[in-house]
Amino acid sequence: MSNVEFQEETVANFQSRRFSDEVRTSRMASFLIRNGLAKGPKTAMLLLIVVALACFSLAAYLFFKAPDYPRNKDLTTEDILKFSEEFERNNQQTQW
Repeated sequence: MSNVEFQEETVANFQSRRFSDEVRTSRMASFLIRNGLAKGPKTAMLLLIVVALACFSLAAYLFFKAPDYPRNKDLTTEDILKFSEEFERNNQQTQW
């Protein structure tokens, strides 16, 4: 085995990082605070939670409750001809 020696001077001078009691805010929360949309970190986080809940609610509504028009209606030959005529008319208008 090799001889390992420790020098007391270097070990004694080692200082660990100090941990502050300060709570770090996320970048999104600090963005809201900087732009004046929130007064502090707590209100910014609350605003972010409200936005997330609104997004989830909208997604759930669209997934479960929104009318599903294409699935409820059986296409007839007349519908297909009407759609193809509209498509041709729109296609002719947008040609360069």
